[in-house]
Formats: sequence, C-alpha cells, structure tokens
Amino acid sequence: MNTNFSNPKRSDVGTAYRRFITQDGTTYFDENSNSFSRKKNYSFLGGAEYLIDKKNIIQLTVNGYLGRNKSLFSSETVVSDEQYKRDSLFKTFNTTSVNTQRLGGNVNYISKKLLMNGDVVFNYDYLRFSSKRELTNISQFYTNDLINTRNEQNLTINPLDIDINILSLDYTKEIDSTQSVEAGFRSSFVENKNRSEFNDFLNGGYVFNQTKSDHFIYNENINSVYGSWSKKWNTWSIKAGLRFENTHVKGNSLASNLVNNRTLSQFFPSFFAQKKVGENEYYFSYGKRIQRPNYQSLNPFRFYYGPYNYTVGNPYLNPEITNQFEIGAVLPRIISLSAGFSRTRDVIQSEYTTQDDITKITTSSTINLSRYDRYFLSANAEQSVNSWYKVSESLDSYIDIYHPDIENIKITRSQPAFDFNLTNAFTFDKYLVQLQGSFSSVFIDAQTTYKPSGYVNLAIKRSLFGKKAFLFLRMTDLFKTQYSRGAVDFQNQFF
Repeated sequence: MNTNFSNPKRSDVGTAYRRFITQDGTTYFDENSNSFSRKKNYSFLGGAEYLIDKKNIIQLTVNGYLGRNKSLFSSETVVSDEQYKRDSLFKTFNTTSVNTQRLGGNVNYISKKLLMNGDVVFNYDYLRFSSKRELTNISQFYTNDLINTRNEQNLTINPLDIDINILSLDYTKEIDSTQSVEAGFRSSFVENKNRSEFNDFLNGGYVFNQTKSDHFIYNENINSVYGSWSKKWNTWSIKAGLRFENTHVKGNSLASNLVNNRTLSQFFPSFFAQKKVGENEYYFSYGKRIQRPNYQSLNPFRFYYGPYNYTVGNPYLNPEITNQFEIGAVLPRIISLSAGFSRTRDVIQSEYTTQDDITKITTSSTINLSRYDRYFLSANAEQSVNSWYKVSESLDSYIDIYHPDIENIKITRSQPAFDFNLTNAFTFDKYLVQLQGSFSSVFIDAQTTYKPSGYVNLAIKRSLFGKKAFLFLRMTDLFKTQYSRGAVDFQNQFF
C-alpha cells in the first residue's frame, strides 16, 4: 500500500505586447499579468498477489487520485494608438477551480508454460476519471481618464467523465537459449462525456447561454495485434517487431449537430541491432510510433479568459506519426553516446494562436502541423568520485525544423538548441542529498522562440526503520530562475 500527498503552489508574472494593423491604423495591447495557483493532491496505490500454483499467479492492483486546484489570474491591458498614446485600458480577473477524481484497477493473470511451452499474460484495466472545472471571468473597461464605462462577467462550468476499459493478452516463448518470440493483442474502449455550460451575469445573477454551451460525446476503440522475434549469437543481438493497429473514433457535438466519424489502420515496424566489442556496446534502432491528442483538446468548446481571447478545441485532430532512426554507443564507466533523426507527420501543436486584427480577438487552439524534423546528439556520463560522492552529467543537443504548411502558407522554422543537466549526489549515513542543476538554451516551436532558462533543485532523502521507510524533502528552483519567456513573430502576430 502506498499513499501520497502534495500541496504545490506556483506564482507567475507575465507580459504580452500585441500589435493589430488595419486600414484605420495600428493599435497596441500592452498586458501585464499576475497568476497564482495552489493544488492539493492525494493518491494511493494498493495491490495483492495470489499464487494459485507454481505456474499460475493472479495479481490485483487498485489506484486512486483526488485533486483540488484553484488558480487566480489578473491582468491590466493598456490600449494605445500607433503613436503609442494611451487610448483606454481594461482589466481582467479570472478564478478557476478544478476538482478531480480518478479510480482505477488492474487484474493480471500469469500462466507459465501454458501454450506450446510458452508464457501467457492476461490483463484487464479499468479507469474512471471525473472532473469539474468552474471558470469565472470578469472584465472591466476604462477610459484614458480611468472612468469605468462597463463591466462584463461570465461563468463557464465544465463537467467531464471518462471511462476507459483495456483488455490485453500477451504470449512469450523461448525457442532456444538464443532466440524467442512474442505476440499479443490489445483492445481499448474509451467513452468521454464532456459538457460546457456558459452563463452570462445579467441583472444580478447568472443566466444560461445556450448558444455558447455544448455537450460533446467522444467514443474511441483501438484494436491492435503485434509480434516480435529476437535472436542472439556471438557478439550480436537483434530484435524485429511489427504491430498492426486499427482505430475507430466518433465525436458528436450535440449542440451543433457535428459528427466526426473516422477509421484509421496502420502498421508500426521496429528494429534493434546491437554489437558487443569487449565491454563496449554499439547499437542501431528504428521505430515508428503514434501519439494521439489528449481527450480534452478534442472538445469543440470555447473557454473565455478575457474580452479578446479564448481557447477552443479541435474535434478533427489527427494523431501524429513519428519515424525515428538512432545509432549509439555505451562505453561502461566512461560515457554513452547517441545520435539520430526523427520525422513527425501531422504534428500536434497545442496553444497555436491566430489573431484577427479587426476584432482584436486572439484564439488559441490545438492543430495538426504538416511536418517536424529533429536531428539530435546526446551524451551521458556518470562518475563515482569517492564512496560518498557521485556526479552525473547529460547533454542533449538538437536541431528542430518545423514545416507548418497551414492556411496555404509554407513557412520553415529551424533552431539549434541544447539542454544540460548536472546532478551531484552525496551519501552520508542515512541521508542522500542531491543537488541538481539544469540549463536550456534558446529553442522554438512552430510559432514561438523561447529564451534560455535554468534552475537548481535540492532533494534530501532519509531512510527510517532500517530502510523500511523513507522521508523525502524536495525544493525546486531554489534561486527563482526558471522563467518561461518567449516571443512570437509569426504571420500577423508580434508579441
């Protein structure tokens, strides 16, 4: 049985500068904002195992999570003309509360030497996820002389229920001491029920707004079969596999009578080869993988965070497909190196913004980009300086190349970047102390160029009762240097 409680807090200060160009001239929005969030998270994990006989085992696990999250956001935006002379301003106040519950369970049955002298594993997983988000938005509008001209207020309530059922059957057989085969199938069933209830504040109370509300039901069924073969001889080892996957999804927006019904079938091959030379190992790998959008990004809802900005879901999102090639070397007690190339199609880009210069409304959504390439080179090393001090370093360097190809505009964005991590571990009797530092250079996504950032973390672990229990203390970003700062210069957006 394992339980956990956390109570993290976070505060942020932000600035945003937007420019709107029309035939009537240029308008600037200069925004300064503050936000604070606090979470309370409870989780537990428990399990049991029953040995039927020497060849048959049943394992049961149950896990749960309860979360409470409240965040406050306030901003003041100055509206200026093309001479940068202040014309007016508006203030925004948002309060968001999210209550989340999750309950899951797993049944795992293992039978050894059941079929043709091979092992069979049956799995059933169930997950129930529920949440309720309430977003209150207040906007106040002022003249240049700070006279309040009007106020707007609304409340969005967003209940969410997700049920996930997963069945899988895996088979493993050792043909001889040098080779083995694996095979199996997996089926998952997902039902996602999500509502957006929009309310305007009128005449001292909230009034339900039917035109801005929606009810979205999403069903997903994924069926896959796979097989792999592995072989070892002399100093070589290889493993080759193939997975076939069929996906059927149906999204139904009840308010707009919008139905999205799609079926996708694909093959996913993989290959791994390794050569040992003395104590050193050299390898090559190839794999094709799929990454699906999260369920909430598929909901076609609008969430208003101010009079001029909102987020909206995208029920037509496709999964992204990545092919990756990698070569590497592992030199024990010295260093491990890897280099490779990956290409992703239908890239899932979250928080993609578009700007209407006439209405001055900025919309944020999740979309599919045409292509994303990455060339990478990584190095990892670890040294034991003495019996009580160990140091490890990692350097990940890469070049990202984005090909958005959206809205009939073909743009290529590229940027070399790197991440460096250094961890110092000190062992003193019953204590383990870790001091970690990290630095990230300039990097990009499809729209934004992010500035360098770094942080230092400290963690202390103490063993109790003869290492039967442990006490952890973790402090993140000791020097308050981890800031996310970026700039957008994309199409008509400059901020």
